[in-house]
Amino acid sequence: MNRLLLIIAVVIFTTANLFAQLQGGSVYPINGTQAPPTSFGTLKDALNYLTTTGVTGSGQVILEFQTGYASPANDSGTVGVIPGVSATLGVTIRPGAGMSVTTSSVGGTSIPWAIRMRGTSYLTLDGRAGGEGTTQAWTIKCTGANGQSAVRMDNAGGSMVGNSIKFCILEGEAANTTSAILAVIGNTTNLFKDNVFEGNVIRSGATIRGYGITVSTASNVLNTGNKILKNEIYNFSGRGVNITGGFPGLEFSYNKIYQANSAITITSILYGVYFSTTASPGTVINANSIYGLTGTAPTEVTGMFFYNQATSGTPVLVSNNMVNLDPSVTTASVYGIRENAATGALFNIYHNSVRIGGSVAS
Repeated sequence: MNRLLLIIAVVIFTTANLFAQLQGGSVYPINGTQAPPTSFGTLKDALNYLTTTGVTGSGQVILEFQTGYASPANDSGTVGVIPGVSATLGVTIRPGAGMSVTTSSVGGTSIPWAIRMRGTSYLTLDGRAGGEGTTQAWTIKCTGANGQSAVRMDNAGGSMVGNSIKFCILEGEAANTTSAILAVIGNTTNLFKDNVFEGNVIRSGATIRGYGITVSTASNVLNTGNKILKNEIYNFSGRGVNITGGFPGLEFSYNKIYQANSAITITSILYGVYFSTTASPGTVINANSIYGLTGTAPTEVTGMFFYNQATSGTPVLVSNNMVNLDPSVTTASVYGIRENAATGALFNIYHNSVRIGGSVAS
């Protein structure tokens, strides 16, 4: 009887430990050793455990890439609603001090992303080693013909509040214009609020992607507090940034948008920033640099294009941006800042610097 009780006690203890919630203020290594919750073999293992088990306590739960992590093939995953998170209890995933890591996935027709956040809140993807400095030490890649998004955020699974993607290198290489390397999609029911994308490098991989960033589909009058700041977006074939969802007061500031390769094959319209929504009044587009947009044969090159905006509420502010275009393609029409919205759309366009050069289109 005593042996039986001992066995039962061990089983109960082991099971409870296996499914223990991750504690705020603690660091859990992703180091190639799958022994949850003490350590995790891969990013996918950690994301699965996080979504299933959740967190408790206060502060930050740190999931940290450490020595032993070997960047296995197809280390991708979905993180959904994390049980227990709040404004005072979040989750951060980052490289450890001195680490530089790459997590990658071969995109599939049904999984064209490396990391999907679906209804997730208070999750930070921090590319800085040890969470310090400004160097991007974490590369997130989605490769192959279906490698659309390094990170895709979808609020169809629930409201998404207080997330952050910062100081990461994000790459995708599907040769089409659907979605984006960093994509926000979803519905009009759930919120997308107080999310920040800052200090990232967003670029194509081996094949040139269509969009760098898209914030689309998700639309709600309470989708406020979202910020896209100080990112570097380059080598794309459609739109560097696509803003077509409903995000009142969206701030898009201090970003660089350019092409690093003038030999990119582009035979369609090329936009640095494309804005077309009547549901994002009060958007601020400030102090961005857009330059070097070019390709082999684009039909049009436009630094900033404004197609629509609300006719009431707070105007969109377009201020202190620098646009410098010299595509040297005689078949392309070239526009620095083009406002083509319906009558009555509210835009304030102040104090921008625009230079266009090259040959005149026929």
